[in-house]
Amino acid sequence: MRSLLLCCALAVLGLTVPGLPPGAQEEGAALPELDVLVEVSGVQSLGDYAAVMRRLGEVPGVRRVVVEEVSGDRVVFHATVRGGAGALGAGLEAGGLVARAGASPGRLSYDYRH
Repeated sequence: MRSLLLCCALAVLGLTVPGLPPGAQEEGAALPELDVLVEVSGVQSLGDYAAVMRRLGEVPGVRRVVVEEVSGDRVVFHATVRGGAGALGAGLEAGGLVARAGASPGRLSYDYRH
């Protein structure tokens, strides 16, 4: 998976990876768009909500993000993302705004870092 993400990043930059079999670099472009639920706990203010929403929108491959549910300090977002939960999780965690709290098929759980 990591090599596929690297190939996708290089393809976006217009670069190639020597030694790859024909068509291997184009695989990233064919990744399906999948729906993922992202639960974030510790969202205590409008500023926290805006920061998480902004970060979700900045992850490469994210096409759409909407709020699915709000309960106390927990917000569940519904995201449509190329590459599914794996791609979204890798991109979201790279920002340092949230810490992984758990995962199940099609659903990621995080704690907001204040």
